[in-house]
Amino acid sequence: MSGEPALIVVGAGAAGLAAAKAARNCGASVKVLEAAGRIGGRAHTRTTRNGYPWDAGAHWLHHAERNPFTALADRLGHAYLARFAGFRIFGAAGFLDDREVADWTAWSDAAFAAVEALGASGQDVAAAEAVPEHPRWRHLFANWYAALAGAPPDQESALDYARSADSENNWPLERGYGALVAAWGADVPVELDTPVTRIDTRGKGVVVETPKGTLRGKAAVVALPLGALRAGRVRFVPELPLPVREALQGLHPGYANKVALELDEALLADVAPTSYLSFDEGPETIRFQLRSFGRPMVVGYLAGPFAAEIEAEGPQAMIAFARERLVRVFGSGAARRIDTAQTTDWLHNPLSLGAYSCALPGHAAARTQVQQPVTERLALAGEYAHTSLYGCVEGARASGERAAAQVLSGLGLSPPRAQPVSAPSA
Repeated sequence: MSGEPALIVVGAGAAGLAAAKAARNCGASVKVLEAAGRIGGRAHTRTTRNGYPWDAGAHWLHHAERNPFTALADRLGHAYLARFAGFRIFGAAGFLDDREVADWTAWSDAAFAAVEALGASGQDVAAAEAVPEHPRWRHLFANWYAALAGAPPDQESALDYARSADSENNWPLERGYGALVAAWGADVPVELDTPVTRIDTRGKGVVVETPKGTLRGKAAVVALPLGALRAGRVRFVPELPLPVREALQGLHPGYANKVALELDEALLADVAPTSYLSFDEGPETIRFQLRSFGRPMVVGYLAGPFAAEIEAEGPQAMIAFARERLVRVFGSGAARRIDTAQTTDWLHNPLSLGAYSCALPGHAAARTQVQQPVTERLALAGEYAHTSLYGCVEGARASGERAAAQVLSGLGLSPPRAQPVSAPSA
């Protein structure tokens, strides 16, 4: 590798791409290194055998009314869905009736409000402490919570939960969130298949080592997933300061995986497009998005520790589990009407080692710590490094812009003031 850029960015997910764009906007030279063979990180749209897109990772335009990616989607013509056909819950005796669903909804809303209130009072304790007992709904609530927060309520700080931004506008994209992020980042030159193994900040600048050679720069933004940082996938010389290392260990990288299945179109003929199905059962469960945008397919969501356990058993175990749940709902013939299936491996993939973050009980302050520059020339970025938009693509983007501004200011460079986000069209 040759040349000495002002900024070296490690990782080309949303945070890394945002850092690179911020550097370029203030006239700084930048080099982006990415271990994978593509950009986007955990925002990744894949396609089925018959060409249907589905998001293997980030899926929702969270907080769509103020999310900068909503305006980008409008500008690029990437359609999204602002209204859903509702959800159903399948129990031991079949679908829950309206009365049961209303009872569940009222109880779960109250449970979430109790967690919010506990955290808003400043208590950095497990969210589970606020969840009331219930003979039927508590186990279902734990599953829903894990899907939303990245971990079950006994593993997330209530204070961390209370700090998260709240919005009912969470919209899926027809062509995929990963496709939108890839389009946004297409103008950023990135060296793919280039993992960084060591970052040395002992001199005036930074020295970054990769299997392809060594690169020197004036500053660096490390935009790797939390799980990869916690596992020491990159060696820092000198090592990260103790408060930073402790903060990283105080954040959980989260559990989530997906199974996408193409089905015989006739099987879903009576199913409303982009509707949702949950199961009234314990932690070993799955949720489905059915017939997304009218396509003959379902995407199953696995959450909590079970998402890691079944991933460790392999793709066939994940597919078999999803198939068994579909048979429960659609009958024994459903198993024969599955065309193709694909799975994710976010929790064991060495480039991610996790899904989306939450703060462990007692560690809500960890997010504030990782948002501070490590040194004048080194900063961290990622969804985990945002106080209210953690777990979201727009949070990763904002953290990348923040980290770039921090280290570039030490070089006497400041990005231009960001333009206001336009309102969504829907």
